[in-house]
Amino acid sequence: MIDPGELRLGNILHHKSGKTVDVTVGIIEQFVCDKKFSNKVWYPIHLTEEWLIKLGLHEVLGVYAVYGRELNLKLSDGYWEAYFKGKYVYVIKHVHQLQNLFYALTGQELVTKPAN
Repeated sequence: MIDPGELRLGNILHHKSGKTVDVTVGIIEQFVCDKKFSNKVWYPIHLTEEWLIKLGLHEVLGVYAVYGRELNLKLSDGYWEAYFKGKYVYVIKHVHQLQNLFYALTGQELVTKPAN
């Protein structure tokens, strides 16, 4: 279930069709108008190592880093603990939560990187 208050334009979600999409104004309107319906159509993407790599993070000794290694994520008990400049921030479970944290801390968008 997604809390509509967590969504920002450009966040990445799964659609029930299996497609991965960027959040648009129309998607946010769906949540505002009918939250129960929207949570049957749109799903958060669980944060995985594969998604961290897609978002441009780099792994060094089990820690994933981005933004000049100032934002780090470490897997702990099945969840990702986020650290900024060495200080614990909070646990992140979904891709859109990481995107929001990254934006709040850096003022920049965290988007998927093109495949090499």
